[in-house]
Amino acid sequence: MRSRGAAIHVEITDADVWAADVASGLMADQGSSEATETYLIELYRPGVRVDALTQMAAGVRDTVTQMQREGEHVAFVSSTIVPRDEYLQCVLQAASELLARDAFTRAGITFERISTAISVKE
Repeated sequence: MRSRGAAIHVEITDADVWAADVASGLMADQGSSEATETYLIELYRPGVRVDALTQMAAGVRDTVTQMQREGEHVAFVSSTIVPRDEYLQCVLQAASELLARDAFTRAGITFERISTAISVKE
């Protein structure tokens, strides 16, 4: 049984081709080689349940999918929920911080902090 304070990693990702492009730091767009940055976006929602945080993450993912259809260079990588802290973090890759911010604005979700991040895989 998981303790109440354990983090829940919610893996909500787009198609495998996007995951490969995100890992390589490039976006798939008819051979586009536009480099991207990784952004960690943090939300604190006191009193909000895990299911509502999960819905927020799904809303951002759906918005990013729509932005991709519109030709924007942005990808949803993952999200993690920490129930005890009423906290959600989402990881996006985008051609600019403005695009990462826009994904949340378009989804109607405010956030507390956005930071450029580096993924370290061992």
